Amino acid sequence: MKKALLDVLFKSDKRKDLLLLLQDGKKNMETILNKLNSNRKSLIPQIRILEEHHLVTGSKDVYQLTRIGKLVVNEINPLLDTVQLFDNELDYWGTHNLDFLPASLLKRLSELRKCNVINPTLTEMYSINKEFHEAYKKSGSLFVITTFLFPNFVNLFSELIGNNVTTYIIVSDDLLHKIRKDHYDSFKLIAKSSLINFYVYPEEMGFMSFGFNNQYLLMRLLRNNKEVDDKQLLCSGSDTIRWASDFFEYYLKDSIHIEI
Repeated sequence: MKKALLDVLFKSDKRKDLLLLLQDGKKNMETILNKLNSNRKSLIPQIRILEEHHLVTGSKDVYQLTRIGKLVVNEINPLLDTVQLFDNELDYWGTHNLDFLPASLLKRLSELRKCNVINPTLTEMYSINKEFHEAYKKSGSLFVITTFLFPNFVNLFSELIGNNVTTYIIVSDDLLHKIRKDHYDSFKLIAKSSLINFYVYPEEMGFMSFGFNNQYLLMRLLRNNKEVDDKQLLCSGSDTIRWASDFFEYYLKDSIHIEI
């Protein structure tokens, strides 16, 4: 009697690892044993199970995925990536709101790589993350969506202009109102630079802030009960930056260019 496919895929690391190994093409037995750090005696029974379930086919000690095997394995990687993403910081992801993400980007959340939760100290709470700060000074461009301002925002913008960093910043409607009421002169001066581009997003955002450059993505999410949280999520990697770019474009398309 055949096993359920889910059991075949996930109840043996050897079977799962072999399927993933064969994803990029056929392999001979010697290569498989070396890559999986295994021996023939323990691996052959697992290969037979995969063959019986029409996931792998082999001849003369060379094995490859069947068409069904390819379809199945193409779905395994995103699932494993998503599980790994959540596993690394499960308590954070499980307690923070993700409702602001469109379905297309939520489905691609596994593209976020090398994510760490940063818990700033009391003295760091009102300052920008140091790693992110150093990276955007050298990046040439910065993209931000925010509902709040750092107390030293004038110095931060001056630094961006001084480092010739082209900046696109989308603010919430409430923040725009505060800027025009409390910081009009400062922002009027900042906005004179052709490097700084301001936009307003007219709807509720559902998160505190989001920013990325060519190295890092930095997010501050709200808790599930919509309470403010000082923790920050810092992620890196080319897949992360591509995801971040698409996220920014999603909000930019409904934003309005503004003159302070």
